[in-house]
Amino acid sequence: MTTKSESSPQDLVLEMVDGVKLNVPKQHRYLTTFVLKEQGDWFEDEIKFLRILLKPGMNVVDIGANFGVYSLAIAKVIGSSGAVWAFEPASNTANHLRKSIAENGFDHITVIEKGLSDHQGEATFHLSSNSELNSLQAVTSSVDTETVQLTTLAEAAKEFEWPDIDFIKLDAEGEEGRIVEAAKGVLDEMSPLVMFELKHGKQINLPLIKKFESLGYSSYRLVPGLNMLMPFDSNQKPDSYLLNLFCCKEDRAEELEQAGFLVRKPEGVDIDVEGKARKHLTRLAYSRNGETKQRWLDADPTSFEQILNYYVASQEKSVAPSQRLACLRRAMVMSISQMPNGGDLSAVPIEQVATHARIAIEGGLRARAVHLLVGAISSNDGVAKLEPALPFLPAVARYDNVNPKGRLNEWLISSVIEQWVKSHAYSSYFTALKALPALKRLKAMGFIDKQSKKRLDLLAQVQLK
Repeated sequence: MTTKSESSPQDLVLEMVDGVKLNVPKQHRYLTTFVLKEQGDWFEDEIKFLRILLKPGMNVVDIGANFGVYSLAIAKVIGSSGAVWAFEPASNTANHLRKSIAENGFDHITVIEKGLSDHQGEATFHLSSNSELNSLQAVTSSVDTETVQLTTLAEAAKEFEWPDIDFIKLDAEGEEGRIVEAAKGVLDEMSPLVMFELKHGKQINLPLIKKFESLGYSSYRLVPGLNMLMPFDSNQKPDSYLLNLFCCKEDRAEELEQAGFLVRKPEGVDIDVEGKARKHLTRLAYSRNGETKQRWLDADPTSFEQILNYYVASQEKSVAPSQRLACLRRAMVMSISQMPNGGDLSAVPIEQVATHARIAIEGGLRARAVHLLVGAISSNDGVAKLEPALPFLPAVARYDNVNPKGRLNEWLISSVIEQWVKSHAYSSYFTALKALPALKRLKAMGFIDKQSKKRLDLLAQVQLK
């Protein structure tokens, strides 16, 4: 029976959006502590995807559990009928994880205080000032070391008598290749879905992708706006913000595709999308002015409106997943063809820039979106009156239901600033000096939400210290 944890004066218990509680160091200098206080969740889209993908009763292995943001979130989803085996070799970090497990009353997480590699034995573990960078490999950020025990995935499977494993999160800071090499039997027999880091340092981890391919595992990336996986093309330069990939064998891919979470072979659009934008967008909060709505309904169709037609079709749950992805990809391709990828955006109407940025964000082209958002912010002072000739999308989805209250231009620029704050960096932990003035401007406009207010308060508090 799990008992209530005993936190030290240096500990802090924070609650994530799903109600899970994490025991972390109190100081803001720790990345996990800062991010959870700032966002109420981890900053990766993948954790949100896993909350809807995983089901009660599933079995999960978390390699590189750290403070347990993934282990605990997953444990909440799979329930006591499932199980999580969390590998965390650093003794201090593992101790925080055990306290979190007790705090949540979870009996179905097993903490394994060992590192994974291609052999058993002992090794020197290099500790960073931020535990996310702890590694078996010597790194410049190391501040200390400790001796840890090593094991392999195959040996762990025997020791803990694992049933079939549904999902593996693999985050071992450069040790992944050795782990996979010694886990061929487990990966072949159990055929789990695996999530792994795309980059090792600043380099694309092509050797790991190729190693998975040699085992029959194809790689996929998450499409954030659809919560769906699509094939990853290692021959194309990935978005600079993309951190993680998923991979699996054909049997698991087919199962995920049938459930609507993956498309193995993207296809072209095979549905009628005409008129979808006007029908949908004229019902949103910003378009309830009768004169504006009628002007939109009377306007001639344009190529910009066709982008919106495809986007709206991609959001309709009644449309087949493969067609939703096809429509979003078509909207993205048309968007790219219509908007400059660099240079001056001042001549482009802000409502169109906001639309293109939102489509890019939801399609996983985050770097493109950030470029567009910066251009929109620098080209608009928030004073000019906005009279759009056609329906458009605010830069953030929540603004679809926020009433502009007669201040349409300020409302739209507010959505652009809010999206920039959320998108330009994984966390304000890295860009506080840029994010703070933007958040202050967002607050002054009067459309700030609770999450952005939390970011502002945290940055103000850190700045005072």
